[in-house]
Amino acid sequence: MVFDLKTVYLDKLLFKEFNLTEDKIKSSHFYDTDLEQDKEFYEITSFSDFFTKPGTGTVLVKEIQLGTMLTEVLILISFDEESGIVEINFSESELIEDNRLDKEKCLKLLEYFLSLMEHYDLKSVRFGYEPAVDDDTCLIELKPDVTQIKDLVDRL
Repeated sequence: MVFDLKTVYLDKLLFKEFNLTEDKIKSSHFYDTDLEQDKEFYEITSFSDFFTKPGTGTVLVKEIQLGTMLTEVLILISFDEESGIVEINFSESELIEDNRLDKEKCLKLLEYFLSLMEHYDLKSVRFGYEPAVDDDTCLIELKPDVTQIKDLVDRL
């Protein structure tokens, strides 16, 4: 999944929506350009402030609730002062049950991100294989005017 986000929303997204805490994080890496040193997730009190300077960081989460529980999720955060990109990567097996796509899990995931779109001024959320930003690897693009997300899941 990949979406653009304004920097001012980053703390709220990471701490309130994704509920990221030190105990849920398997590993992380951020580089502080001012101090010229690596930082861990727990060492940064405000990501909105941290990313007022261009930078990138990664967080590997043990498990995260995104409408449905996902495990071993890699969150890539790449920001440039006012806005940036949040990319969320996980194994496709997270959405497979009995060798079939679990459409209920997919639906819950899409509903969750449709709700986030309303609260975080997201223009779209792209779901697909990496890189989901490319049209040929994007399976679904959620936009604010999408109302029939069940139809999108049924086409998968």
